Amino acid sequence: METKTLAPATALMGNVDPNKLMQQAGQLILRDREGKPYTNEQRALIVLAAQQLGLNPILGHLTIIQDRLYITNAGLLHIAHNSGKLEGIKTRPATEEERKAYFLGSDPKDIHLWKAEVYLKGQKEPYVGWGKASMNEKSWAVKSNPQEMAETRAVNRALRKAFNIAGYTSVEELEDENTPAVKSEEEPITKEQIKIIHAIASLIGEDFYDYQFKEWLRSQIGKESSTELTKSEASEIIDRLLVLLEDQLKAISQSAGIDFEKILQKHGINSLTETDNYYVWKEIKEEVMKKRYRKGLLEAIQNKAKEKGLETDKIKKIIKEKFQAESSKDLSNEQLEELLQIIENHEDDDVPF
Repeated sequence: METKTLAPATALMGNVDPNKLMQQAGQLILRDREGKPYTNEQRALIVLAAQQLGLNPILGHLTIIQDRLYITNAGLLHIAHNSGKLEGIKTRPATEEERKAYFLGSDPKDIHLWKAEVYLKGQKEPYVGWGKASMNEKSWAVKSNPQEMAETRAVNRALRKAFNIAGYTSVEELEDENTPAVKSEEEPITKEQIKIIHAIASLIGEDFYDYQFKEWLRSQIGKESSTELTKSEASEIIDRLLVLLEDQLKAISQSAGIDFEKILQKHGINSLTETDNYYVWKEIKEEVMKKRYRKGLLEAIQNKAKEKGLETDKIKKIIKEKFQAESSKDLSNEQLEELLQIIENHEDDDVPF
């Protein structure tokens, strides 16, 4: 999970007057979540981020934990309500089928999973966020009401997607990242982790999963089977597999001229490691592969049209008469396949219909 790590205030100021900023910060009495006052440098960073995002530091819209800057649920809701774009927010517990996407059991008492949908004015489709929380987390706020925290995390993630705030993780999403970890080196891998490892390996590719995974696992951690891993080793392997999958998709995107960062941001993340939802990983890969296939179709159409001596105007005429569209940009991949077949079968100067 990525967060904003503190940098010197002067490194982030840009055109902001540093003296004015420090003066503003010095006038504020800001405290962290434990009630301790922030340093002048920390206050300056909160004030600067608040100015950039249109937030109010006094209302607790931003916070700093272990030298990292986070936005809060209150801050996200402030941005949403003041944007004038928010139509509404819907939340509900996940269905049994949806829980399977997170490799969770059917009993919501163990781990609560919620779905949030943020609707913006003028847009039909909502921005979706998922959040989960467990009684096993150390935070008192989570233990006291894990269901409410799961809902809050889902709302926060959906809001970050809807209002393009991917660079700021919300503090409610932290789970147990900032509490001392319980030693788990000897704890065995969980069933959920085994499923996740094999799911990611399959997404990387059938050849990798069938023929290369064991060797890769041995090279990474000296073990040939995921069942031999400890809980902490499994967490590390999951992250490494996601990095491997992301590197693969980046390479494919680069070769096909696809904006991979834009695809990630559409899902409200900067990296695959920022989400543990299998459906998100799968959707991102499918989108990359679909875009690459589309580019291949367009290139094939262009080359075949050149081979057949068909001018651009003739192609546009075919598109308009056959598909009632203005250009190839308006066609689905299936329609592009049909267009390619029409061009391949074209023998005369006339349009074949």
